[in-house]
Amino acid sequence: MEETYTSVAREVVERLVVKRDKRLGHESIKPLLLVLGGSMRGPYGAGAIHALFDFGLGKVFETVVGISTGAAIGAYFLAGSEEQIRLGSSLYFEECTTSLFFNPWRWRKKVDIDWLIEGIKHGPKRLDVAAIQKNPTQFFVAAITRRGRQELIDAKTASPDILTAIRASMAVPGFYGQWVTVNGQQYCDGGFNDPFPLGNVIDRFHPTDILIIPNQSYDVAVGYRPSLSDAIAALMALPQLGALKAGEIFRRKMKFRKVMESLPSIKSARISVLWPPALGLHEASRNSTMLRSAYKQSRMTASKFLHGA
Repeated sequence: MEETYTSVAREVVERLVVKRDKRLGHESIKPLLLVLGGSMRGPYGAGAIHALFDFGLGKVFETVVGISTGAAIGAYFLAGSEEQIRLGSSLYFEECTTSLFFNPWRWRKKVDIDWLIEGIKHGPKRLDVAAIQKNPTQFFVAAITRRGRQELIDAKTASPDILTAIRASMAVPGFYGQWVTVNGQQYCDGGFNDPFPLGNVIDRFHPTDILIIPNQSYDVAVGYRPSLSDAIAALMALPQLGALKAGEIFRRKMKFRKVMESLPSIKSARISVLWPPALGLHEASRNSTMLRSAYKQSRMTASKFLHGA
């Protein structure tokens, strides 16, 4: 049964409202927003964070953690304006549907993260990095080291800059195929071997309340079975990662499911998952109309949940 509308989920939103309105006891609430990966399922998360902004929750989180595509979503959210959120959301159904971003026939960088980041840095959809730096909310992104260890990188203090940290978190093995150097260490896609690092997040930040943006629908999360697309992804990652680490692609989604199943037993923080509607998006979706529609419908679904809490 879908877990979106449990009493605990509603309690988290109620406490976020207490924090937002600075009601009695708001100082003791330490909320964290965790935006998971999902590649081209990102419109789900983009719609959800737009609903959070609409609901006045743009400044209530003490920490935002983004993984892979969730790193970009979290960044535009922390830029702190509806215009920035709209710009970031539109990347999925505009730039990311072009052959400049994804071209399966390209020999190198079938997914050109460099081209996308360059547009985010200098193009018409420029990310307001100065606004993120001024925002008091902590911003961390997850990335994987060459040894296969996931680390949470402080994006605001990252060297050479925040956009390189986001690039590292999005550097999907094989399809992008390059390591990204941040703080003198090489990294790739943060969701590669641990797509749902809830334990690490709780241990690192000790939040009282966690709102999770999963970037996949509930039925996909619980119904996962190894697929041909997983096999292709593992083969693509093989030259960069080696056989043992590339094999993690088959295990990562089962890890996701196990963490999700453990949520009711976690007592150290209140946890809510803002599930999007099941609209058929997958990690390589490229239909612009479908992606735009998913963003809009996810925004509406999240908005209904937030206003009903």
